[in-house]
Amino acid sequence: MVDRFLNFAAVETTTVHRLYNTDTTTHLYTTDVNEAGVLRNTGAWQYEDPKFMTVTGDTEVHRFFHTEKGHHILTADANEFAYINNQLPHYRYEGVAFTTSDDAGLPDVYRFRHDTEGSYFYTNNVDEFAFINNNLPHLIYEGIAFKAAAPHENFQGDKTNDIVTINSQDIFTWEGNDTINVTTDHIEVYAGDGNDIINTTKTNSESGETLLSGGNGKDIFNFYANGSSSFAVDFRPNYGNSTIIDFDPENDLLNVHIPNHDIALDLESSFVSITSEGEDTKIVIDYDYIHGEITLLGVDANVFSSSIDKPSEFDLFPI
Repeated sequence: MVDRFLNFAAVETTTVHRLYNTDTTTHLYTTDVNEAGVLRNTGAWQYEDPKFMTVTGDTEVHRFFHTEKGHHILTADANEFAYINNQLPHYRYEGVAFTTSDDAGLPDVYRFRHDTEGSYFYTNNVDEFAFINNNLPHLIYEGIAFKAAAPHENFQGDKTNDIVTINSQDIFTWEGNDTINVTTDHIEVYAGDGNDIINTTKTNSESGETLLSGGNGKDIFNFYANGSSSFAVDFRPNYGNSTIIDFDPENDLLNVHIPNHDIALDLESSFVSITSEGEDTKIVIDYDYIHGEITLLGVDANVFSSSIDKPSEFDLFPI
């Protein structure tokens, strides 16, 4: 069964994200959350959620960039790789995008090429494949590109307003105003479109990164400290950190709940640090026994004020 490969306890998996460029009408597929986060907040790129999950294996999927038209091609075929690399100088090789396994029982990913633009589209959804093949003649079917599972194997809830608690593996939810309670680290959480609330807690002693995505909409990311609510982030040294890959300062809220403190809770407090790291923002809370790090990919630290006069962007709450 495919879903046995989507449990992190079973094998190592890789999430493939998709972005859409509204200027060039092309898609980008990447496993790099930094690339996805940065592009999502620049120019015409729109983040379209995870589209595939692969099992780490021996099959390399290579990515080339067309320097004239601005689109990418993915190939796992050694002959095609050699031909593009040696005969098509307008394609720039960008390296191995990810690996997958041909022996893991994963579904086929089908490749289509736009007959005039030359850009490529990939899907492993048989209904989408049939619709494109039968109704969109400008997209020419080129065959099986590689193998990967669809993230919907791990979808929970339905297309309404769900409440989901997770503690073992990555999760995807449909559109709707969902509440997702995260109780572990080493996990990826992707909320679908809608006004979602993501409450984050880490209850084990391992350090590890938690990746969070609210999708489109006005999302609230809540971080609680040390058992002070039913869903509490235990900020302690070496507990890892959380990364939000699509935080939108104009629409999203980021709330850090600090327990049992009488000191002024504003961004000028000595235990709160907000700094730029390249194109990202890092927020560090470090006070007494409390420690936590939150990284916002592709977000300029200058959008945050030195005190709480922009609560729609960042807030600290005493509990």
